[in-house]
Amino acid sequence: MSRDNELELNVAALSDEAICSAGRPLALGPDVDVAWTDWLWRTMGADDAHDHAEVVRLTAELNALRQANADLQRRNAELSRIAQLVLVDGLTGLRNRRCFDERIAEEISRAQRRLSNGFALIMFDLDGLKRCNDTGGHQAGDAMLKTVAENMRRTTRIHDVCCRVGGDEFAVLVPGANAVEASKTAQRVKAALSQRGIEAGFGIAVYGESGTSAGELVAAADSAMYRDKRRHRGDDHRGKAG
Repeated sequence: MSRDNELELNVAALSDEAICSAGRPLALGPDVDVAWTDWLWRTMGADDAHDHAEVVRLTAELNALRQANADLQRRNAELSRIAQLVLVDGLTGLRNRRCFDERIAEEISRAQRRLSNGFALIMFDLDGLKRCNDTGGHQAGDAMLKTVAENMRRTTRIHDVCCRVGGDEFAVLVPGANAVEASKTAQRVKAALSQRGIEAGFGIAVYGESGTSAGELVAAADSAMYRDKRRHRGDDHRGKAG
């Protein structure tokens, strides 16, 4: 093995702990610290000017690689942050329609490959958001939507996917749930909203029972949701007539 190769292997083998224990933490920039280089030269057993220059070159290359890696990690973190913003509703902090479309496709794929026990879809549409906006202004409507989001998060499981899919329309993807389990989740959300004076019509669809495509499941949940809204309106009218 040549002397240059031996030095290169020795530099590569140095751990951060060994470097720091010598009191010379590795510089982040491409410029080489003279005292650090002297320490490394002695540690590596460099015995002539050529070896010393080689240590300087290898150290500079190592610093440059570490700086490039740090820059790459920062760029990746920023891209991840931007990607999250693209998938989040800015007002409520819930997942948005784009995220909903992606996640329901993922759940369908998992169910088709038998990697999960299926899933359920809960959809609900608020009553009175337009009236709230008209009487209290858009700030009142925004507060109502935020209250809905807070109660969705509070009454669902951590791995359920809560989404705002339209102006006053919301959805929850419930992985692994059947109709009974999804109904319990919907009832928890509905009760929490009712306690705050917010009413909504709810509909549930279950993968396999209600359909196997996103379109079929959304249509089934929508249909059940509007039946629920008509039923509540009928109850209201009967109550007023009585």
